[in-house]
Amino acid sequence: ARGNGDGSLAQDPRSRVWIAWYFDAEGRRRKRSTGRTNRRDAEELLAKWTREIRDVADGLVDADDLRRRDERARPLAEHVRDYFEHFTTKPRSRSSLAVKTCVLRRLLDMIRDQLGREPRLSDFSPTVIARAMRARIDDGLSARTANLLRQNAVALAAWITAEGRGNLSDFGKRIARFDESCDRRLVRRALTTDELARLFAVAEGRGRRLWYALAY
Repeated sequence: ARGNGDGSLAQDPRSRVWIAWYFDAEGRRRKRSTGRTNRRDAEELLAKWTREIRDVADGLVDADDLRRRDERARPLAEHVRDYFEHFTTKPRSRSSLAVKTCVLRRLLDMIRDQLGREPRLSDFSPTVIARAMRARIDDGLSARTANLLRQNAVALAAWITAEGRGNLSDFGKRIARFDESCDRRLVRRALTTDELARLFAVAEGRGRRLWYALAY
């Protein structure tokens, strides 16, 4: 049921948490969890949100500042979910998306372990990422693996900034990389003449010799 401008509440039957429905400053209907199981607490929070929206409409509060503040209070996992939804609309190989998904889920788990609770966007900082990278090294993993964690965290921060959810424009500059040249786990080499001849022989029968020759 639509409210009279003060919004309305509905309780989730499973979690018992009250969900708020209201119109934002741009006239769009919004659904937002209050995170409260007590109705009176939920009503107070909804009243606070609708009061802030009226302040925006009256020009007393900047809408962008209000939005960024609200976004910082949201669980980081929700932003990561939105980030993945954004990438499903882009042409991207399945393997690269799988790597990104795996790395960011691992990062979320590591931040949860650091904080002992569900992290919010406000907890997403260069210091937290640097600790997670160090933890990867302490676990015996390579510098390349730790840097992959940094790479995906910086990409997420850039997307958050571009979406106007926060200002993380200098995120990557504040996280040092580990030197991968000092921690190479697999040193690649060129094929020997014998190995190359055997590769060409097998490729010849499968119509692939030209491709391997060109690559060589």
